[in-house]
Amino acid sequence: MPIPPINVSKLILKIYLGRRNFGKLFHGSPNNKNRGFSGNKHFKQPKQHNPNIWNFPNANNNPNIGGQVEGLLNQFGLGNQLTHQIGGLINGISANFFAPNPNSPIPPHVQRRIMRFCSRNPNHPKCQGHPEWILPQGSIPAAPNVGNAFDLNSIFPNLVNFHLTPVPQLPLQNLLNGVPNILQQVVVPLVGQITAIAKQAILNICSQRGDCLKQKPESLNMRASIAEQEAAIARAHHPGRPQEQLDNEVELRLARTFQVKKALIRKAGLEGHVEPANNGVYQEDILLTEQQANALINQINQNSAGVGVVPQPSRFKRAGNSLYLEGVPNQQWPLGQPIQYMFDVSVTSEADKNAVRQAINEIQSRVQCLSFREVNSKPTGSHLYYVKYALPGFCGQSYVGRLDVVNPIYLSFGCGNPAGIALHETLHALGLQHEQLRIDRDRFITINWQNVNPQKYDAFAVSDATKFTSYGVRYDYGSIMHYSSTIATQNFGQKTMTAKINPQSNDPIMGQRNGLSETDVVELRRMYCMPECKDNNVYCGIWAVSNLCYSQDGFAQGWMLQNCRKSCSFCGN
Repeated sequence: MPIPPINVSKLILKIYLGRRNFGKLFHGSPNNKNRGFSGNKHFKQPKQHNPNIWNFPNANNNPNIGGQVEGLLNQFGLGNQLTHQIGGLINGISANFFAPNPNSPIPPHVQRRIMRFCSRNPNHPKCQGHPEWILPQGSIPAAPNVGNAFDLNSIFPNLVNFHLTPVPQLPLQNLLNGVPNILQQVVVPLVGQITAIAKQAILNICSQRGDCLKQKPESLNMRASIAEQEAAIARAHHPGRPQEQLDNEVELRLARTFQVKKALIRKAGLEGHVEPANNGVYQEDILLTEQQANALINQINQNSAGVGVVPQPSRFKRAGNSLYLEGVPNQQWPLGQPIQYMFDVSVTSEADKNAVRQAINEIQSRVQCLSFREVNSKPTGSHLYYVKYALPGFCGQSYVGRLDVVNPIYLSFGCGNPAGIALHETLHALGLQHEQLRIDRDRFITINWQNVNPQKYDAFAVSDATKFTSYGVRYDYGSIMHYSSTIATQNFGQKTMTAKINPQSNDPIMGQRNGLSETDVVELRRMYCMPECKDNNVYCGIWAVSNLCYSQDGFAQGWMLQNCRKSCSFCGN
């Protein structure tokens, strides 16, 4: 029996997005009898309305969307064969488009491009024999409107046979050579390590949930969506490079990001129990370059304290909750000249643009050595590039530190204070990291591991001490770079972090997005306004906040005076 001419496309999209109100979809509009099922002779109204009939579990949390729909349609008297056809169709679309397999030799974002092309051109020779590439008419999700490039979906892409190359082995160096013993004793444990109590709490959660090894559809959906945005922007900024090369580079970055998260799980002793979310981001909102990911994997895999990956000009090395710019001057934005920024074509609303401008004005008004200039066409040098990107549950994403040519900053403009979100993501691009992942964070917050989503473990793994510095700035619960106390929780509203100092006052201010805190300003000034004052060791920040600038050990104090001038404020403030 063929599927009757119902509006399957709206059914698929609304159910996939987890919308609750399906009344108009099924019962049709009073002004249009052909919308929904009410104008279909095969449809039978249910005898009695059930107020819970529309309340599916969110489809983003359930890969068997089709099975949920089959059960619902059976309640409306549709035949089993028909409902099975519809359910199978929905499952196929959710699996192939919304949650494409990242292990396929064709990268997920290229799979989507193929499906858009073949859905519009089902009789094209390259689409023949591939029904899995063809979506029902009217249900083709729109392509990203970014980059102002030609429509990549108007041509059949060359099938990219992606092959993930091994992670390169990078040279290591001992960062503690010549450092006084009293200072070496303060060096923190290795990145990725957790206590036995924390590990057991995560194992208990997974035992109760039973799904810690399953990838969630919403994670795969986000990964593919990020890749589509990145590929479109790469095309716009590198028009002379082959699209296949750009697609491979995008896929490599996302694959490496997942390898970083798996390395953290392995280091924590959770391999085989937890599969991290393959959603394309690190620590919830950070995009990693290939070089950053390679360096992190090498650092996680080594087991000696005080040993770090050697920074090289072509490698992007991150630092503290701020970049250790002395180690990677190529990631610092040039001093003495405005940082250029522009809006992608996706940012059309003046309200959205003004939110970004408000964030930028706050930075340059409070950190006088930093200035910005808005441009309307692509500049030749590095610049910030603001993109509007709407995805359920998404607020913003950014890279950390200056990138060559373009720093894309993705914003939904749909979360809380849009200017505050723009400010947070812009500070990532300037080199600031998350406050709650500082290497001294355990002095100030308690991680409630029993409430943490195990698949988002990377959101709580303390940052690598060889890559990150505080520049001697104290921990700040109210930093705009701090996450909220419920970030990455497994149950809505449960706290994953609690302040150790005055939690009644400090818990509520975690995650504020109202503006820069005083410590945010101090940190930016130390990063950018003191070019003649330098730290010679990435650990200077932790030694400074450990009150070792004026050590009773004469040799240590002399060493700090010579090598940690910035973190210890020996050059002034």
